[in-house]
Amino acid sequence: MPKSRGSLRFLLVASRLFTQALIPTDYVYANRDWRSEMLNQINIIRQEVGVKPLLLCTSLNNSSQNYAANMASNDFFSHNGKNGSTSISRTKKAGYVAASEARKFAIGENIAKG
Repeated sequence: MPKSRGSLRFLLVASRLFTQALIPTDYVYANRDWRSEMLNQINIIRQEVGVKPLLLCTSLNNSSQNYAANMASNDFFSHNGKNGSTSISRTKKAGYVAASEARKFAIGENIAKG
């Protein structure tokens, strides 16, 4: 597959993710199926370029969604919670195995700027 076509598919998947982020939390909880579909689309692209598929981590997703809801209901946006929690402490609390390695490896990319 030409690089430009793969890039276009990635942008389409990314735009779907962004659109889903704009949907109210109650709707997202009632319609979790979009996560599986998005992961499937990402893994199709990954397979086309010869890399291993990604797996969904439910505990980490739930922790992240709960923190996003907390920020929305308390009108703030930060990596650190008003209760002093950090992204690392929240991932550890969620039982995410790699949380202790978070300082060595990035957990995700900081794509939002507020």
